[in-house]
Amino acid sequence: MRRTRLLVGLAVLGAGCSGDNQTGPPLSVVTIAPTPTDNGNFQTVIVKTALPHLLRVLVLDFSHNPRPGTAVVWHTEAGALTPATSVTDADGIATTTWTLDSLAGDRQATAALQAFVGSTTFHATAVAGPAASLRKGGDGQVVPVNARFSFDLSAAVIDQYGNSAAGQVTWSVDHGPITIIEGVGVIPIDGSGASTAHVRPTGTQGGGALRAAVVGGGPSATFAVTVGPPAFNVVLRNQVFISRQNNSSRPAVDTIPAGQTVVWFLDPFDYDLHSVGSVGTPSFTTTAEFGFFSDFSTVSVTFGTPGTYHYVDADNPQGSTGIIVVQ
Repeated sequence: MRRTRLLVGLAVLGAGCSGDNQTGPPLSVVTIAPTPTDNGNFQTVIVKTALPHLLRVLVLDFSHNPRPGTAVVWHTEAGALTPATSVTDADGIATTTWTLDSLAGDRQATAALQAFVGSTTFHATAVAGPAASLRKGGDGQVVPVNARFSFDLSAAVIDQYGNSAAGQVTWSVDHGPITIIEGVGVIPIDGSGASTAHVRPTGTQGGGALRAAVVGGGPSATFAVTVGPPAFNVVLRNQVFISRQNNSSRPAVDTIPAGQTVVWFLDPFDYDLHSVGSVGTPSFTTTAEFGFFSDFSTVSVTFGTPGTYHYVDADNPQGSTGIIVVQ
């Protein structure tokens, strides 16, 4: 009888000491989640504005009943949450207002239980505001009178915070010896990409300017270009010579006056050995090899005697070819 009483007493003492003297279920069973309806998740608004609907969470106890009087801490790196800490009401619901920051895209905020384990995440989509300016690309180029522009001109529509915005851009020549071959003006509704203009010299030298403007009285930007003396350039890209003057390849063919220099450019992402070698007669001395790890390393040859000169990539003679006609 004494042994039975002792075992029962130990069992009761052990039950009372379990869980560090805590009674009831562990705290971790308290849950937090967006309310089943009207929770404010996945809203879309313009940057730097408040979401029209509150963020709402529901806190439940271990029996799945609403838990009032529970502190909820709100956090985001994408704007501000007001208040930053709120307390659940009689229905176990806590709310806050989310004002987004200036960055477009997917934004996130979290709600966490201050004294318990548990959190939940809210998402919002921030879209760019109205067009405020144009981000220019290809401005200030200097192009030989007999060549193509190195890069198309581009104009990206951005809002006041620098986010890409949608829009339609028109291109025009203000002045100078240049013409627009084609202007691609429509930017996708998501604001990705930019409007571009394919431009070329008209045959004379001098300074020029082009204008890009957002349709409907929006912002505009001016591009300055300079058309300089003739030059004769060839690009070696993917083991193919391409004339910068006329875009010919396989072979690249250029006609130049006697005494002019031809400059070959190597694509900066090509790390193989390449040089320009003469084939047949008349001939010229094979160039040194292109340098490595530089933006468009170059080699050049000056042609003083009229004739038709054939050349190849001396390190890959079965690949790219070209012809220089010297007059």
